[in-house]
Amino acid sequence: MTVKRPGGAQATNQFSLSYGRFFGGQLVNSSIKSSGLQRIFNSKMTKALNLPMNIKKVQYSFSPGKIRTQADASLQAAFGGSL
Repeated sequence: MTVKRPGGAQATNQFSLSYGRFFGGQLVNSSIKSSGLQRIFNSKMTKALNLPMNIKKVQYSFSPGKIRTQADASLQAAFGGSL
């Protein structure tokens, strides 16, 4: 015996609908916010984007020495000078 449509029409696409409701709903979003993960992520992104001012400036030519100096300054700022 073969059941061509187990569950009938009521079961069609129910997994996709439930999955979308679960991950698109407020339960997951509120869980992420209450866990502190969003705050940690935001603070790490802010720290990563906090580059020295001379790197943020638009420059049209770069020497290898200048790039190395800027990279070293950025690494020292990111790791508190402990390299």
